Amino acid sequence: MKRQTAWQAALDAGQVYARLSNGKVSVSSPAGLDVPLTGTKKVDQYGTERSGWKKSDGSLQLKVATAGGGED
Repeated sequence: MKRQTAWQAALDAGQVYARLSNGKVSVSSPAGLDVPLTGTKKVDQYGTERSGWKKSDGSLQLKVATAGGGED
């Protein structure tokens, strides 16, 4: 719950920015903020999906999942 509250506060303050470019999602956020992620191999398997949190060092770059169900 603590991570969700911090994430929402960062969103509300306009401190989080994300964009899609060249098949990658780039997320800029305050360093140390836990960022929620879904569908990437950078987080744990949760049921049939991958979902979890990754601590930001100020920016994260992730490959976009393909229609076939995985990252390139």
